[in-house]
Amino acid sequence: MRAIYQSWTFLIFGLIFASCDKDQSPACNITSPADESEFYTGETITIVVEANDPDGNVNEMRLFVDDVFVGLSRVIPYVYDWDTENEKDGFHVIQATARDDEGNITEDEVIISLSTYKTFTDSRDNHTYKTVKIGDQIWMAENLAYLPLVSSSSEGSDIDPHYYVYNYRGASVTEASAADEYKTYGVLYNWQASMDACPEGWHLPTDEEWKELEVALGMRLVEADHRGSRGTNEGSKLAGDVDLWQDGNLEYDDTFGESRFTAIPAGYRSRSGYFSWIGYGTHFWTSTENDDVSAWRRTINYLDTRVGRDTLQKRNGIS
Repeated sequence: MRAIYQSWTFLIFGLIFASCDKDQSPACNITSPADESEFYTGETITIVVEANDPDGNVNEMRLFVDDVFVGLSRVIPYVYDWDTENEKDGFHVIQATARDDEGNITEDEVIISLSTYKTFTDSRDNHTYKTVKIGDQIWMAENLAYLPLVSSSSEGSDIDPHYYVYNYRGASVTEASAADEYKTYGVLYNWQASMDACPEGWHLPTDEEWKELEVALGMRLVEADHRGSRGTNEGSKLAGDVDLWQDGNLEYDDTFGESRFTAIPAGYRSRSGYFSWIGYGTHFWTSTENDDVSAWRRTINYLDTRVGRDTLQKRNGIS
């Protein structure tokens, strides 16, 4: 009889354990993005939620952003593309819940941050730059300021690198980097210097990469290949810091500064050895050569809402 009693005891315990097992809550995990991830405001963030129930079925998954319901799915994994174009900079909470067929609910959450700008520090001189994402590209949102040497405006070359600070005519990096023009506008480079000036992980953009940027801001692809002023208001969108610009069509356009690229009127050092155009416009080198002595460049002009594309002799000093 004892043996039979023990069998029934095990059977009863087994029923109890089986009953408990069937009452387990589902597992719910946000597998992407990772907690504490950083994104540019305007990016589309792909949220992936995995869920399973060890003793039944996951009936539904719900997704919330900052406690606001954004979607529901019965398909595992739940994949949702969150467009952050209209979201505010700062921290945001992504929450997910999984509900099984017995009504048990489990939740998970991650916290991410959105910012218009991120920052990058150049290990060569500890200079920190803001960066911005436009389309699928990431750009520095301020002029490069790397200054290993400084040349007098009277020195120039199509072959050897030269670094200039607007209106500075000496040879001291310490003095040049203390100048207001350096602090505000950065460094002017001849083409050879610009090719080696970027920090590790960055590069001088090609002519084609500039076209991609311009098209992302609204320029028609067929126009991007033209010389001279092209587009409509892409120059205004690229410009920034309105107080530095002379009054003109560029800043009068409603889209001024919209891209956060923040192009400023840094002027240039001419091939003849003089500085000019500060406050009125700026040029940017591309890494694309036209021939042995010239390369493609971009121009933003206070009188024009568009972007200029042309070639320039390599001995000029520009941004």
